[in-house]
Amino acid sequence: DQKRKEIFWNETLAPDEIDRLLAPKALCNFKKYDKEGEHKVDVISLDDNLVIKGNNLLALHSLKKQYAGKVKLIYIDPPYNTGSDGFGYNDSFNHSTWLTFMKNRLEVAKELLRDDGSIWVNIDDDESHYLKILCDEVFGRDNFVTTIVWQKFHSVKSNAEYNISKSHDNIIVYVRKPNLMTFNKLRMSEEALKVYKNPDNDPRGKWRTAPLTVSLLGGARGASYARTGISNGLYEIIAPNGKSHKPTTGRCWFSKKKVEELKKDNRIWWGKDGNAIPMEKIFLSEKGGTKTISTFWNHKDFGSNKKANEEMKILFPDNSGGELNFSTPKPEKLMSSIINIASNKNDIVLDFFAGSGTTASVAHKMNRKFITCEQMDYVENTTIERLKKVITGEQGGISKDVDWQGGGSFTYCELTQHNANIIDRIEQVDTTEA
Repeated sequence: DQKRKEIFWNETLAPDEIDRLLAPKALCNFKKYDKEGEHKVDVISLDDNLVIKGNNLLALHSLKKQYAGKVKLIYIDPPYNTGSDGFGYNDSFNHSTWLTFMKNRLEVAKELLRDDGSIWVNIDDDESHYLKILCDEVFGRDNFVTTIVWQKFHSVKSNAEYNISKSHDNIIVYVRKPNLMTFNKLRMSEEALKVYKNPDNDPRGKWRTAPLTVSLLGGARGASYARTGISNGLYEIIAPNGKSHKPTTGRCWFSKKKVEELKKDNRIWWGKDGNAIPMEKIFLSEKGGTKTISTFWNHKDFGSNKKANEEMKILFPDNSGGELNFSTPKPEKLMSSIINIASNKNDIVLDFFAGSGTTASVAHKMNRKFITCEQMDYVENTTIERLKKVITGEQGGISKDVDWQGGGSFTYCELTQHNANIIDRIEQVDTTEA
C-alpha cells in the first residue's frame, strides 16, 4: 500500500514563495506511445493525450496557459480523508487542511473548464457535505446540478458499524455556466431494452406500455379534487370490444382529447384478448434508445468496485508491479456513463487524480482527448501500462460495447523540478506547529 504525505504550502511557505512555486513549470522527458511502441518527442500539441507525472497542483497551473477554457469534462476521485485510502495525512493537518488541499486544486480546475463544461467529484460520506459547501464557494451554488448516489458495493457487511452497511459513493456535479450546458441522455441498458416488444406487429416497431392515468392525490390536481370531489378524468373508457374501464382508485385518466388522439393513432394497448386495462404504447424508435438520467446509479448498470477489481485483474493477472493496490478502483462502465453524459467525441477530459488510469483508458476508447496527472510512481507501472494495453486493443471493460479495436497514442511527460530548494524544505516538514 503506497502512502504519501501531502504538503500544504499555505501553512509552510510565505506568499511570495507560493507564487513562485505555482508559476507554470516546463514539462520534460517526453515519450510518445502508439501501436509501434515508444518514441522520443520534443513538443506536445492540443491534439495530444497527456499523462503527466508530478504534483497535480503544479501540473494544473502548468496547463493553464495552453488549456484554460478548453476542458469539457473534469472527473476526479480524490483521497477521501478517511485515513485508510492510501493517502497518508499528517495528523496535524486532518480535516480543515484536506479542504485547503481540495480548494487549491478546484480553483485552478475551474479555470480550465469550458463555459459549457462540468466537473464530477467522486467522494464518500465522510467529506461529501463539506466538499459540497466548498464547491458552492468555488463554482457557485447556482451552478450545482445534483449529487449522484453510486452503488459501489452490492453486498451487505454483517459486521458493519452501527449495523448499517455503507454501500455507496457520492458524485457531486457542477457546471461552469448552466445556460450553456446540456447533458446527453444515456443509452438504455440491455435489461431496459428487454421490456420493448411488438406483440401486435405494429409497423413502428417495438414498444412498451405506460399507464393512461395520473395521480389524483398530489399537486394542484389533487388539491382541487380534495376540495371539490370533481375531476375531468373520472370518466369511462370504452374498449373496441365494448368493455368499459374506469380508472383505479386515487387516479384519473388523461384528458378525453388526449385519449381519443391515442386511440386514432393505434397507441393504446387493450391486451391480447382486448379485455386488459388500457395502456399507452411507448415506441422505442421514438425514444431513440436513450433514457433520462436518474440520480441513483445501481451496480448492475454502472458497475461496482468489485467489477473494477475484476477488470484490473484481467489487465494485470500476475500483479507483478503492484498494479492492483487500489482500494476503490472505478469500473469502466461508471466512467463511460459520465463521459457519455457530459462530453462528445474529441472533447478534452481531465482527471488530475489518475490512480489506476480508468478515466484516461475509457476516454481513449470513446474517442475523447484526455489529460491525466499522478505524482506516485505507480503511474509508470500501472497507468502507462494500462494505456499501452488500450492502444493495442485490449478487450476488457467497455471495449466490446464501443467496438474498441485499438489505436491512437498518448504522450507521457514529467514536471521539471524547478525551485528544488523550496520543495526540499516543504518535504522535510512534518508539522505546521511552531
